[in-house]
Amino acid sequence: MVDVAASLQTFHAAAKSLQSVAQAAKALIEQRDESKIHAKVTELNSAIVEAHSQLLTAQTAALAQLGRVKELEQRITRLETWERERQRYELTRLNPGVLVYSLRPGMANGEPRHDICARCYEDGIKSILQPEHSTAGIKLRCARCQAEVTHW
Repeated sequence: MVDVAASLQTFHAAAKSLQSVAQAAKALIEQRDESKIHAKVTELNSAIVEAHSQLLTAQTAALAQLGRVKELEQRITRLETWERERQRYELTRLNPGVLVYSLRPGMANGEPRHDICARCYEDGIKSILQPEHSTAGIKLRCARCQAEVTHW
């Protein structure tokens, strides 16, 4: 006769074994899934680091371009200002053949009559010539470039 209790016990032991196998399989699947997740997390982190690096590079380039734009805007403003200022002067010959830029009549805007250095004018800079009296006549000196012109 078949021992039911022994069969149940064997069946129960087999079920426990199958349950252990199922748990082991589940653990392996979870471990495999964790490995996949870990691999994807690593891949994602690498992508984030690369994107961050590219953003920093782009931001650095954009800041450099903004700086260059500002520099060029300032240069344009200086050139426009100088262009307006230079229109106020005309090339004048002093005796004996010395050339200076003199304030045009009607362009004084409240300034006294004066002359500016021809060399500095060509450099885009207004440098008023200052008179110095000497025995040879009136000497005009540029404070910026130290050019001297003498006339009488």
